[in-house]
Amino acid sequence: QQGRNGNPGPKVTNAKGGYSWHNFGLAWDIAFICGNSVKYDDWMIDIAAQASQGISGIEWGGNWTGFVDRPHFQITSGKTLEQMRREKGF
Repeated sequence: QQGRNGNPGPKVTNAKGGYSWHNFGLAWDIAFICGNSVKYDDWMIDIAAQASQGISGIEWGGNWTGFVDRPHFQITSGKTLEQMRREKGF
Protein backbone atom coordinates (compact mmCIF):
# COMPACT_ATOMS: atom_id res chain seq x y z
CA GLN A 1 0.00 0.00 0.00
CA GLN A 2 3.03 2.33 0.07
CA GLY A 3 2.30 5.38 -2.06
CA ARG A 4 -1.33 4.33 -2.54
CA ASN A 5 -4.59 5.22 -0.85
CA GLY A 6 -3.06 8.13 1.04
CA ASN A 7 -0.14 6.12 2.44
CA PRO A 8 3.22 7.93 2.55
CA GLY A 9 6.15 7.22 0.25
CA PRO A 10 6.53 6.55 -3.46
CA LYS A 11 4.74 3.69 -5.20
CA VAL A 12 6.98 0.66 -5.24
CA THR A 13 4.94 -1.51 -7.59
CA ASN A 14 2.97 -1.22 -10.79
CA ALA A 15 0.90 -4.33 -10.07
CA LYS A 16 -2.70 -4.43 -8.93
CA GLY A 17 -3.76 -7.05 -6.39
CA GLY A 18 -3.72 -10.50 -8.01
CA TYR A 19 -1.35 -9.37 -10.76
CA SER A 20 1.93 -10.09 -9.01
CA TRP A 21 3.68 -13.32 -8.10
CA HIS A 22 4.00 -11.80 -4.60
CA ASN A 23 0.23 -12.35 -4.20
CA PHE A 24 0.78 -16.09 -4.50
CA GLY A 25 3.80 -16.31 -2.17
CA LEU A 26 6.08 -17.06 -5.11
CA ALA A 27 8.06 -13.82 -5.28
CA TRP A 28 10.33 -11.93 -2.93
CA ASP A 29 12.40 -8.77 -2.92
CA ILE A 30 15.80 -8.63 -1.31
CA ALA A 31 17.72 -5.97 0.56
CA PHE A 32 20.76 -6.12 2.79
CA ILE A 33 21.02 -4.85 6.36
CA CYS A 34 24.39 -3.22 7.01
CA GLY A 35 24.58 -1.83 10.53
CA ASN A 36 21.40 0.20 10.92
CA SER A 37 20.87 0.77 7.19
CA VAL A 38 18.96 -1.11 4.52
CA LYS A 39 20.99 -1.32 1.31
CA TYR A 40 19.97 -2.10 -2.25
CA ASP A 41 23.53 -1.82 -3.58
CA ASP A 42 23.87 -3.11 -7.13
CA TRP A 43 26.94 -5.22 -6.42
CA MET A 44 25.16 -7.07 -3.59
CA ILE A 45 22.11 -7.73 -5.74
CA ASP A 46 24.38 -8.89 -8.59
CA ILE A 47 25.89 -11.54 -6.29
CA ALA A 48 22.42 -12.81 -5.33
CA ALA A 49 21.36 -12.81 -9.00
CA GLN A 50 24.44 -14.80 -10.00
CA ALA A 51 23.78 -17.32 -7.22
CA SER A 52 20.16 -17.73 -8.34
CA GLN A 53 21.13 -18.50 -11.96
CA GLY A 54 21.98 -22.07 -11.08
CA ILE A 55 18.61 -22.72 -9.41
CA SER A 56 15.99 -24.04 -11.79
CA GLY A 57 12.80 -21.99 -11.96
CA ILE A 58 14.00 -18.77 -10.35
CA GLU A 59 13.49 -15.66 -12.45
CA TRP A 60 15.30 -12.41 -11.62
CA GLY A 61 13.61 -9.06 -12.21
CA GLY A 62 16.96 -7.57 -13.21
CA ASN A 63 16.73 -9.49 -16.50
CA TRP A 64 13.42 -7.90 -17.46
CA THR A 65 13.40 -5.38 -20.29
CA GLY A 66 10.24 -3.34 -19.59
CA PHE A 67 10.09 -2.70 -15.86
CA VAL A 68 13.52 -3.71 -14.53
CA ASP A 69 13.13 -4.72 -10.85
CA ARG A 70 16.60 -5.65 -9.62
CA PRO A 71 15.67 -6.61 -6.02
CA HIS A 72 12.88 -8.94 -7.27
CA PHE A 73 13.02 -12.74 -7.63
CA GLN A 74 10.17 -15.14 -8.42
CA ILE A 75 9.33 -18.77 -9.09
CA THR A 76 6.74 -19.28 -11.82
CA SER A 77 7.09 -23.07 -12.34
CA GLY A 78 6.65 -22.44 -16.06
CA LYS A 79 3.18 -20.93 -15.61
CA THR A 80 2.01 -17.56 -16.76
CA LEU A 81 0.52 -15.16 -14.26
CA GLU A 82 -2.85 -15.59 -16.00
CA GLN A 83 -2.67 -19.36 -15.53
CA MET A 84 -1.90 -18.88 -11.82
CA ARG A 85 -4.77 -16.40 -11.44
CA ARG A 86 -7.24 -18.90 -12.98
CA GLU A 87 -5.87 -21.75 -10.85
CA LYS A 88 -6.37 -19.68 -7.68
CA GLY A 89 -9.79 -18.38 -8.69
CA PHE A 90 -8.97 -14.74 -9.43
